[in-house]
Amino acid sequence: YVQIDFAGFLELVDAVGGVTIEFDAPAFDDKSGLNIATAGPHRLDKDRARAYVPSRTYTRIVDGKQVVDPTADLGRIQRQQTFLRAVMSEVGSTRNPITLAHIGDAIASNMAIDDALGFGDSIGLARKLAGLDPETVDIPVTPTRTRAGADVLLLKQPAATAALDRFR
Repeated sequence: YVQIDFAGFLELVDAVGGVTIEFDAPAFDDKSGLNIATAGPHRLDKDRARAYVPSRTYTRIVDGKQVVDPTADLGRIQRQQTFLRAVMSEVGSTRNPITLAHIGDAIASNMAIDDALGFGDSIGLARKLAGLDPETVDIPVTPTRTRAGADVLLLKQPAATAALDRFR
């Protein structure tokens, strides 16, 4: 297994010289500090990644109007997945030995690994991950609200178990 903390993730972004994310509209989040003034591709360094990746009040400017992401945490998770794929693509396409050394340092100093995984293995793993084409798996759920007013998703059984069994 490989576990990398958020600080390591940001160091990895820095090691590859930033990550390009396509924004379909200007976007901001006053709470996280995100500020994307124009639509189009933007290269995010670790500070901008720190504002984008955990954004919980992601707001786009569409036709001059502020549109808060109605998908809340699910939208945040999708943006995180997009960002992670972009990071891994950058890592996997890197051929510069100096950049590879920076990537190795960023990974090695901020991760926990099992005893069998070495430095070269971690670089190989990153390259393999860059070539993956992740598949979306829809897990059947029922939206509901708790007595305390929290919106939650309840798994629809047995279909949810069948979908989750694909990860075992």
